[in-house]
Amino acid sequence: MVGLDAKPVNEPTGWPHQTMGWPIAISMESSSPFAYNYHARRIRMVVRVEPLSPAGPFEKQILRTYLFLRVGIAGLAFAFPIILWIAGHREADVGLQDSMSDYYYAAGAGFTRDAFVGIQYAVGVFLILYQGYGKWENPLLDLAGALLIGVATFPNAQLPGLHNLCAVGFFGCIGIVCIKCAPETLKYLGNDTLEKRYRIAYRVIGIAMIISVGAAVVLRGVIPHHIFIAELCGIYCFSAYWFLKTIETQKSEVDLHAVRGHLDTPQVF
Repeated sequence: MVGLDAKPVNEPTGWPHQTMGWPIAISMESSSPFAYNYHARRIRMVVRVEPLSPAGPFEKQILRTYLFLRVGIAGLAFAFPIILWIAGHREADVGLQDSMSDYYYAAGAGFTRDAFVGIQYAVGVFLILYQGYGKWENPLLDLAGALLIGVATFPNAQLPGLHNLCAVGFFGCIGIVCIKCAPETLKYLGNDTLEKRYRIAYRVIGIAMIISVGAAVVLRGVIPHHIFIAELCGIYCFSAYWFLKTIETQKSEVDLHAVRGHLDTPQVF
């Protein structure tokens, strides 16, 4: 609540103010500066992130590392189903399997199995090594990475319960990251319209990823290869999230804010 002697202003004053470690400008507007009932007053605070100076050589190296890590995760996820299908067809002359996990045995111990295990291990390790923003993003990504490694480690034919538990847990963790954690960096965009669009996109991707898990059960017996199709939807939602997160972080320069110690997002670990 603003005191009765406060005067609204139309332009930012005292630029820049230091709040949460990064420069902002603040303005307050009031529809009635002399009103005694504060419920009748309309106060609006505008927070704008001051443009950052260009990154130096050392900062650029850090930014490129994060950029390539995100693109690598997205690219591996996108290529995963395609590699399995092509490798299974060329190596063992097998058609589309009912589940991606079936490719573990489809071609013996050849390249197809190596690809199935190797790509999931790579993405799982990347998720564990990736340092996210926000209080819960790191623990959720670490858990998701460990679960994905579990998917590759525990074969579906020998340990179906544990294999399926790891798979469902992986998609659940990433879905929560999309819906709850990803929007925490959107304030650094400095654009309300863009922030709203990204927030909606992250929510749609997260919900679609979680729904894909349920679709594997609902579509059982309805369409052929129903588990493969549900897994494909979930994996491509995962890939889309990382591609979108790459674009968002490039626009907001949140990585550069992090390098310069401007972030205000608490972390559990």
